[in-house]
Amino acid sequence: MAVVTPASSRPGPAGRWNVLNGRHFYTSQAWLLAFSELADMPAIRETRVAAAAVGHRAVTAQANPRYTHEWLYEDALRERVHEYGLLGGCAGYESHFPHVEDATPEDQRSTVEAVADKIGRAALLVAHVPTAEALHLVTHRILPGSAVPVLSMPVAELDLADFGSFDDYVDSLSRNNRSGVRRDLRRADASGLRTDIVPLRHVVDEVAPLLGQVQGHHGDNPDPAAAADYLRLCCHGGLAESATAFVSRNSDGDAVAFALGYPWHDTVFMRVAGMDYQRATVSGAYFASYFYAPIRHALATGRRLIDFGGESLESKLRRGSTLQPRWALSMGVAVDPAAARAVSRRRVAHLIERGRGCSHWSGSSIEQWPSIHDRLSTG
Repeated sequence: MAVVTPASSRPGPAGRWNVLNGRHFYTSQAWLLAFSELADMPAIRETRVAAAAVGHRAVTAQANPRYTHEWLYEDALRERVHEYGLLGGCAGYESHFPHVEDATPEDQRSTVEAVADKIGRAALLVAHVPTAEALHLVTHRILPGSAVPVLSMPVAELDLADFGSFDDYVDSLSRNNRSGVRRDLRRADASGLRTDIVPLRHVVDEVAPLLGQVQGHHGDNPDPAAAADYLRLCCHGGLAESATAFVSRNSDGDAVAFALGYPWHDTVFMRVAGMDYQRATVSGAYFASYFYAPIRHALATGRRLIDFGGESLESKLRRGSTLQPRWALSMGVAVDPAAARAVSRRRVAHLIERGRGCSHWSGSSIEQWPSIHDRLSTG
């Protein structure tokens, strides 16, 4: 089945940004507008024929910590940063600089410089950019100024390109992981669990308490009303078309777990999950809603990838995902390059230690990530 391109990304005057942006959800027009409302950080954009760029004015004390110099560079940072400019996006797990395939480095460079000028801050940061794009930015000197890299975070991605069915996916797993998945599926069947796939806007009030439970479990605000407000933003405006809820229900029809995903071009981008910890555990509803229903949905709609983000990595790797690195690039700030290199290596060593002796960590090529850092450092 062919992938359905969201209406907001079809050609037309209002959709030019998304034409350039393509498959990159976290720099889509719909996501940028929704985040601007959530964080009160208006997007500063430049859209030209061959290239586009987005930036935000950020304040360290108010920004998502994972999008700050302090969190990304740790002890490699040699000065306090209060105000700075974020380039390439400021929320999600992937920064991006939209452009057509044959855009020249000068096309991109002048576009990014125009955004940087509008931001008007000397300190600049690109956070969570994939390896290929990070190398392109550095090699072709797209960014304004010399950039110091650091490994920002790993994300879990599940490549579905070789699978024609859900059974193909299960059969591709290692023996231990395959047994675990089949055990999950049997438990769900035995409990009478079913998972509905519906627009998020139709179930916000029903699933908000489930999100509140998870947030409370992790020390955040457990208020269902606050969770509902957040979920309404997640399906606001242009996001309404793609915001999809995978809702697992017990034999009585009660929602006991849900996950939010955004099918976008060839990828399903998974976001938040919620569950009733008592009732969901018995049936494995979390795994049904967050993993298996999205995988089935992706395969049924012709998509080839699921982006599971950067949290709870082990459970994602046990179900066939691999780790992909994201990189940060800092400009105009005192960062010690040697210390930043040490930060990257420390993070790699931590990941290797976490996965020691676990077969499901194989295939992620983590040992090669320090050499990528070095390539980014030399340009």
